[in-house]
Amino acid sequence: MSGVPVDGIGAKKGASARFNIDDFVEYFGKGFGYTNLFVCYINFDKVTNGIRSLKTETDKTSPGIALACQSVALPGKALITKERFTQAVPKQFGYNIQYSDITCNFIVDANISGKNTWNFFNTWSDMIVNPSTGFVAYHDDYSCDMYLSMMDHDNSITNPALGSKTEGGNKIIGIVCEKVFPKAIGEISLDAGSADIGKFSVTFASHKFFSVKNNWTAEGASRSTNFDAFDFTTLPKNEFAKLQEQQDELAFSTIGTDTGLVTS
Repeated sequence: MSGVPVDGIGAKKGASARFNIDDFVEYFGKGFGYTNLFVCYINFDKVTNGIRSLKTETDKTSPGIALACQSVALPGKALITKERFTQAVPKQFGYNIQYSDITCNFIVDANISGKNTWNFFNTWSDMIVNPSTGFVAYHDDYSCDMYLSMMDHDNSITNPALGSKTEGGNKIIGIVCEKVFPKAIGEISLDAGSADIGKFSVTFASHKFFSVKNNWTAEGASRSTNFDAFDFTTLPKNEFAKLQEQQDELAFSTIGTDTGLVTS
């Protein structure tokens, strides 16, 4: 098929429709999804162990934790199947869904009061299972929703959900992971011969996730009106998007010249 032109898709004689540059530019004309434009928003305002509130104990905000997140892998899912034998050939049927864990990497802030990023997740873990008394909290109390989004750099909008001056940020991919809680906190490597920023990983368990396009949360972030950290407009447009814009400008200029709308 790669050597056969396809009508209506800009195919050219003697050219491969599969590798037609015009089709490629048209398909990716709006750009690509970049892995460095993302938000990991944990809506932990109501997390508690029935006695203490995580937000009160740690003095952290959801936008602040989102800023500390340096990387995250969007979770995967797989259908659980069973085989049914029809005649001599087995046939698989899906009957349930299995969701993978979520791993995030965070940087440590220098909060000497003990309420830093690492302390936040350590406190959350201790609220789930108290290491001193063995008290185990209720799952609905210590879990919350996590919103994971791949963003674009559209500078025509503002997004107050992440702070009063957050610029840009349409969702390319957006999912909400339900009933999330930290199940493992990774180690922090300390080295006298290095001056790197402290980082650690957190693995979250999640019940399931859904694709969403609405805002991250109806509450949490709206309280952080003085948080101005996010700006998704700084990444330059990719070369294909620039080429498409040049073609559009050329077409407009040609139309203007033909109709006498362009003046010197």
